[in-house]
Amino acid sequence: MLCNIPRNMSDDMLRALARNGGVVFINFNVAYLDEKASAAFIRLRDARDREIADMLAHNRDNPRRWEMKRAIQQRYKAQLPPVDISAVLRHIDHAVQTMGADHVGVGSDFDGVSGMVPDGMEDVSKYPALVQGLIDRGYSDADIRKIMGENLLRVMRANEAVARQVSIEEKVNGTRTY
Repeated sequence: MLCNIPRNMSDDMLRALARNGGVVFINFNVAYLDEKASAAFIRLRDARDREIADMLAHNRDNPRRWEMKRAIQQRYKAQLPPVDISAVLRHIDHAVQTMGADHVGVGSDFDGVSGMVPDGMEDVSKYPALVQGLIDRGYSDADIRKIMGENLLRVMRANEAVARQVSIEEKVNGTRTY
């Protein structure tokens, strides 16, 4: 485990996931990528969440309330130690070294990390920098394509195939498996 926090998977979990053909998606939340950022995030979380709740309660009809929420989130993020794109690349490297490139993907979680992303990874327009970082680290084009989306597609196709098979069996047998 590269960043020892409860949210992250252990190396044993990563290897088990690979044995089952799965993919781990590297989340961009700075609190998952860096132990110092995680400690600071935890220390500040209750105050941040209270401030957001109070602001939302007082601005129910304000069309700018989500912009105001993001400003609060960014103010608290500024209190965390700096984390940049290299943290994402380190986590990708660790996962690839532990389980192989066939089992690693990019799972930014832009919609769920409240803007708590590394500097240089603020949105999908920054993905070219991530790809360049993988190139600079010596990843092959084939492995980069896997990490950037092909692994996700492989797992989704496998799940769709199972779902189709279950559906056919249900129709043939007249039963439901759930």
